[in-house]
Amino acid sequence: MGSVYYMNCRLKDKRNSKPYLANNSLVNDERGELNSIDSVALDPTAAARSMHLKNSNSENVGDKDIISGDSDIISSKIRNHGSSDVLVIGIAGGSGSGKTTFSRAVFKAFGESNMTYIMHDCYYRDLSHLPKEQRAKVNFDHPDSLETSLLINHIKMLKQRKAVDIPTYDFSNHVRGKEVHRAEPRTLVIIEGILIFSDPALMELLDIKVFIKTDDDVRLIRRMKRDIEERGRTVQGVIDQYLLTVRPMHVKYVEPSMRNADIIVPEGLNTVALDLVVHRLNAYINKTD
Repeated sequence: MGSVYYMNCRLKDKRNSKPYLANNSLVNDERGELNSIDSVALDPTAAARSMHLKNSNSENVGDKDIISGDSDIISSKIRNHGSSDVLVIGIAGGSGSGKTTFSRAVFKAFGESNMTYIMHDCYYRDLSHLPKEQRAKVNFDHPDSLETSLLINHIKMLKQRKAVDIPTYDFSNHVRGKEVHRAEPRTLVIIEGILIFSDPALMELLDIKVFIKTDDDVRLIRRMKRDIEERGRTVQGVIDQYLLTVRPMHVKYVEPSMRNADIIVPEGLNTVALDLVVHRLNAYINKTD
C-alpha cells in the first residue's frame, strides 16, 4: 500500500508531525508504545466475543455479545447506508484510552485513498488573545474549549465530496497555527476525539459510533507519559490538571456519552475488535466499487 497520512494537528510534536508509515505495525503511537497488528484474523464470530452491544431498550450499556447476522449493528447500518454515500465513523473514549491507536489502525487498513482521518483535537479554540499563564488555566476537557461547529461544517462538506482545510494547533502554547492541512473527501471518514459523542449535532453526522473503554488508572498513566514526554509538562502539573478538570469532565461528559455508542471496545487496540470493524468497513468499500 505504501506510505499513508493521517490528519495531524499537533504543530510542536516533532515526532507526530512526520508521515505515518503504513507498514506491518503501528510504531510510536501517542503514548510512545509499539503496537503490532500483524495478526489479523477476520473472524466476526471471534470478534463478537470481545465486544459489547448497546441495549437499545435501556439507557445502560448491556452485556449482550455481538453476533453475526441482523444483530451485528455495524453490518445493519452499512446495509441501510446509500452505496454512494460517505460513511462517517466516530471513535471516542477517555483521555489515554487508546482511541487514537485504534483509529490509526483502522486508517492503516484502508489508506488515504479510501479514508479521511480527522482528530477533534485539531479544533481547539485559539487562545492567543489571552496571556500565556492564563491559557494554561483553561479547562481543555470541557466541550466549550473546542470549535465543534467548525468540525460539523467540515463533515457536512466531506459528505458532499468537498475538500476541507483542517486547522492545526500548538499544544505547548495553546494557540491555533497558521498552517492548515487539506483533507480530501473519501468514501470513509474517521472522526476521533474525547467529546464527539457528547454533542447532539455532531452525533447526527456519525453513521457508526465506537467507544474505547479503558480503566481509569491505565488512562492516567498513559496521559502522564504523553504530557511529560511530548508536551513538556511536569508530573505535578499533570496530576493537578487530572484532578481539577480531566477526571471531573470525564465523569460529567465522556463516561455518560458511552451510552450513545453503537459498540464498545475494551482496552484500546483490541485486535479482535479491530478485525471486526475493518471487515465490516471493507464490505462497505466493496459495496461502493
